[in-house]
Amino acid sequence: MKNNAGIIDLTDENFRKEVLECLLPVLVIFDKDWYGTSILMKPVLSEIASQYVGQVKVGRINCDKHILIANKYHIQNVLTLLFFNKCTLEDKITGAVPKATIEKILRRLMDV
Repeated sequence: MKNNAGIIDLTDENFRKEVLECLLPVLVIFDKDWYGTSILMKPVLSEIASQYVGQVKVGRINCDKHILIANKYHIQNVLTLLFFNKCTLEDKITGAVPKATIEKILRRLMDV
């Protein structure tokens, strides 16, 4: 299910289908609704989701609600961004970063 920003709500139950079985590069956001960095980065991540429709899938896991996947990928810091391509974890960013940093990784994954 997509939220109003075009970001898919990921859960422990749908992660495999939405991320690992996806043919597009996938940006997975691990965050918490109340966390400052998550709030700060939300507009940037929403803009990326809108800008790259059809080229990249963007999904979000609320770490307060869905801890199995967060534990599987050893997420210890919120906000964490994981970049997947063809079922493989390709890159990771922790914390707030400029939009250009995220786009650089996404463009690299789209070119593969």
